[in-house]
Amino acid sequence: MKLYLDIKKEGRLVKIYQVTDIITIIGSSKGHLILPDKKISPSHLCIKLEGVKVIIEDLDSRNGTVVGDRKIYDRHILKKDETILIGSYTLSLRLAKDKDELKSFINYEGDKITNYETTFRPHSFSLKALENK
Repeated sequence: MKLYLDIKKEGRLVKIYQVTDIITIIGSSKGHLILPDKKISPSHLCIKLEGVKVIIEDLDSRNGTVVGDRKIYDRHILKKDETILIGSYTLSLRLAKDKDELKSFINYEGDKITNYETTFRPHSFSLKALENK
């Protein structure tokens, strides 16, 4: 199984990022995963894999990190189905065997993605929704 981050903006899935490093830094201009947003600090948060635990840690960001419905200030062990809110982005974790299984999850959950483009960087690919005409 592989660990992925579903990244949504304004309720729409915009990217899926495969978490492969023990430590993943997310920020607006620095880190492994860049999310352009004025409300996100350059190095905003860290995701750490410790055995079977996924740890979220705010990196003293300007506007903070919200997990579920509460702001976190230190290490937080992410629980199943918890979401992470930073800036205008909502992040959630997903386990899947491969990208084909991910695609079936996306279609099942009703995200209106009829086609997707893969843009490979070291560990990510972007999804681009195509509107039905």
